[in-house]
Amino acid sequence: MNIKELPPSFAQLTALKELSISGTQLKEFPTALYTFKKLNTLYFGNNHFMSFPDDIGRLKQLKVLGFINGGITQLPESLSQLKLRELYISYNGFKQVPHSILGQKRLKKLGLRAIGGLRDVTDDLRELRQLEWLDLGNNKLTRVPTAVQHLKKLKVLLLDHNNIDDIGKMPASLQEIDLSRNAAKNLGPYIGNLKNLQILRVLETPLHSLPVGLTQCTQLKSLDLYRTKITGLPMGFEQWKNLEELDLGFTKITGLPPKIGELQRLRALRLMDTTLGTLPAELGRCKRLKELRAIRVGLTVFPQCILDMKKLQTLVLDGNRISTIPDTIGTLTRLEELSLSGNPITTLPASIKKLRALKRLDICATQIPPAETQRLTGLVTQARVYTTY
Repeated sequence: MNIKELPPSFAQLTALKELSISGTQLKEFPTALYTFKKLNTLYFGNNHFMSFPDDIGRLKQLKVLGFINGGITQLPESLSQLKLRELYISYNGFKQVPHSILGQKRLKKLGLRAIGGLRDVTDDLRELRQLEWLDLGNNKLTRVPTAVQHLKKLKVLLLDHNNIDDIGKMPASLQEIDLSRNAAKNLGPYIGNLKNLQILRVLETPLHSLPVGLTQCTQLKSLDLYRTKITGLPMGFEQWKNLEELDLGFTKITGLPPKIGELQRLRALRLMDTTLGTLPAELGRCKRLKELRAIRVGLTVFPQCILDMKKLQTLVLDGNRISTIPDTIGTLTRLEELSLSGNPITTLPASIKKLRALKRLDICATQIPPAETQRLTGLVTQARVYTTY
């Protein structure tokens, strides 16, 4: 926003409770804000002033404060006069957790992403006992900070884009963990203690296997293993009865075990650039599946199990060696996207006209000739058809 100063009339908004002046051309913190006695939420990052206002403590009603991407290196002592619930100071230059934060005993959310290459976290962080959400991503941590295990109310822990290779104990209250783009080759011996865990992201790590203990996390709903080095799912994975989303793209996995069919709440399964060769018939038991992506996984025939997935909305089978699509494809009446790009098919059955919910049909890089493409386009007039021609 091309705002270089606030108009004098701005000071008349004395009842203002929430304000964002982020991304402006302001060079100094507007002193008019101190007249807003009811202000409880303030965001003022990404501006042209490089210091935090010394008397921020005058805004006694502040509960949510955000100063992101400001280049500051320290916080004023007056911050301790506030009773904040949320504090976001990511993308600044602190290099360590500012001491003045540690007095904010009521904090529930704390954003410390990319704060000057943070290498460690003071053990005093454990004193923030009300924390429920903590972002330490994009720093230079090499281990999960020991203070974290003492945050008994913590639900979300974001540690992505660090150098973590040591995953120690974490609080059993955790529901979401992001360990993506770290150096960990395993999840450590304590992961099974996280009985409330629902979301786990470890994508783009050198992780080579999943511990059996992870199967004890029976509340797991989403597991992202994209671009890891795992070769298979752990014994007992069928205990993930609540799993809804599973990403195995670019892994070393060579086959899906038959027990995959026991994950009957599964809604999205993503497979890409693996050497599966086939999909097990038992996968058809996943009746709630809405999204299936099996891209460049070596399929030579259309998997029959797909025809049992009547709730399927997205089906992507790009880059395989499938030459024939069965007439029964027309029974998947909820399909909105069908992508068959890069397969050696020469036609599609007339039954695709039954796919009345279809919005997108991709037959690029197939062997379907122009005349046949025109015929297919006439069968699915409601859909956008993507072709090579």
